[in-house]
Amino acid sequence: MKKIIYFIIIFVSIFVLSNSINAWSKYEIGNKVTYNENDYYVIKNSDENNDTVTMLKAEPLSVEEVNTYGGVGTANNHVNMYNASSSNSYYQKAYDNNGYGGMAYYTSVDCGHGQDSNHTDTGCTTDYAQSEVKYVVDAWKAAQAPAASEARLIKYDELIDNLGYDHAIWNASYWQVNPEYTPSWVYNSNYWYWTMSQYNDSASIVWSVDSGGSFSYINVNSGVVRPVITISKSALGDTNEQEEINKDDKNNTSDNNSSKESKVAVNVPNTLQKVSIVLIMIGVILISISIIIILKNKDLHKNK
Repeated sequence: MKKIIYFIIIFVSIFVLSNSINAWSKYEIGNKVTYNENDYYVIKNSDENNDTVTMLKAEPLSVEEVNTYGGVGTANNHVNMYNASSSNSYYQKAYDNNGYGGMAYYTSVDCGHGQDSNHTDTGCTTDYAQSEVKYVVDAWKAAQAPAASEARLIKYDELIDNLGYDHAIWNASYWQVNPEYTPSWVYNSNYWYWTMSQYNDSASIVWSVDSGGSFSYINVNSGVVRPVITISKSALGDTNEQEEINKDDKNNTSDNNSSKESKVAVNVPNTLQKVSIVLIMIGVILISISIIIILKNKDLHKNK
């Protein structure tokens, strides 16, 4: 009798403890994830013990989005405010880069309009925290990625360490992409986009990813905004299903990129959900059997 009681206690304890262990889904670089009707690509591996995932938005912000989240048309406009000429079509509004919104990174009226004796632009800053781009990304996050714990631009180290640019070839002033190691979704022939990393110690030049995939540094005002978010896996859904990427995305994936690109769209996360249901069923069965045995033992003792 005592052995049965001990067994029940041990089983219940294990079951209770198991519910406190988070066994999240595994996300790998290249997994395509849909959140809030926007598609993203995972840019950092996240195993079952990690409850967050970091992703690059599949499409940069459009002209309309940059204008909206940048405050164009309001007294708090942050888009191309210091363009040198009001005759330009992108004066104090987004530059139309094939439908995507290009904008200056900087905040200073002097940046880009003069150089000191060391050939450095005066009044500039490459600090992302002080950039015009951050204002747009933050406003976009509030509207489109409210569950994200962080929204920003991609970093130099992420491109080098996670996305294959450690295999790129340095060509005087830029890293020439090696498509065997860098997935095609990292770059696009229709635009170039900002990173949040300064070039060396420059106060005016920021790294960017250009339309051909080259990783270079630049300080002009037509870079598009491609956000990166970090979000909890639980915010992405309640199942652990994986679906095939739609045919269009599959057709755009080259054979050379197969080592980095996943062919699935990960919908969610907590793998413990199904395990818990199974444990509950097993627990109910075992407890029921134990109760029956106990009752039978009592009847046997009474009959003796």
